[in-house]
Amino acid sequence: MTLVHRVLGSVRIAEICGQYGLGQTDCQIIDQLLVCWEKLLGKPMDKLQVAIELTEGNKNRGKIVQATNEICMEFAAKQPAQQQPPSSQN
Repeated sequence: MTLVHRVLGSVRIAEICGQYGLGQTDCQIIDQLLVCWEKLLGKPMDKLQVAIELTEGNKNRGKIVQATNEICMEFAAKQPAQQQPPSSQN
């Protein structure tokens, strides 16, 4: 289970998948993407490669990407703003 799953919950993630008309198999791909992406934090090209590989040949590739993007954006909106450490002034 990823932090995204803990914050949004599986019900909300399933609702977003449903909004895009995605079935259980496509939702499982999104779950796999979220797991892989959490491990690849800070490596956008690697995340893209995983997305390409997991959705290869899937007729719903575009919808999977859109739903995953919406899930990530909703997750980000629920995160408290990161505070920058005070800069030292000399």
